[in-house]
Amino acid sequence: MYNKIFSPAVIITIGALSLLAAFSMSFYVQSRQAMAQTPEQSKNSSSSINFLTYVNPIFGIKILYPANWDKQENTSSSKDNSTLIDIVAFSPPFKNTSDIVGKLIVQVDNISDIKPKTLAEYVNDTVSDLRQDFRVSESNATLAGNPAYKIVYTGLEANVDLQAMMVLTVKGERAYIISYTAEPEKYSYYLPTVQKMIESFEILK
Repeated sequence: MYNKIFSPAVIITIGALSLLAAFSMSFYVQSRQAMAQTPEQSKNSSSSINFLTYVNPIFGIKILYPANWDKQENTSSSKDNSTLIDIVAFSPPFKNTSDIVGKLIVQVDNISDIKPKTLAEYVNDTVSDLRQDFRVSESNATLAGNPAYKIVYTGLEANVDLQAMMVLTVKGERAYIISYTAEPEKYSYYLPTVQKMIESFEILK
């Protein structure tokens, strides 16, 4: 078990589930960094969705997100290379305050000074930790043109039944993680949009 990396990663992942269930957005604050946004058009199977482009030049990532989704950024930075950082979170609009809709979070983990460094080892340890609390399945995937793994897991968090998906890749000395969480009945509804967001993800450096 590589607790130096994966235990914090899983704690943050489970914490994100708790935040979703409780509708707490306090961890995220609006970034003071200038981020480029340009409108782009993309179509899904049923309708046309207006997308904006989110770019983070500090961490070298780019992703499209629906114009009507909420965007919240974490301005905190870490001097510890082993710390997993939440870069940005996107949430779809909801009609009632009692709704639990969903959330997509982009994270970056600097693994330059630790082991394991391979994608397979990173994923295996992450899955092992997740299986302590959730039902987990995994499959091969791609992210930003790189080999990746998709992990789907379900279970209870804060007495709320939730379903989540995590796509991970390792490039150089960084791991890139995109997580999507929602109530099971809403998970499939937003999944086509989430998949387009994941497919648009780029690593710029």
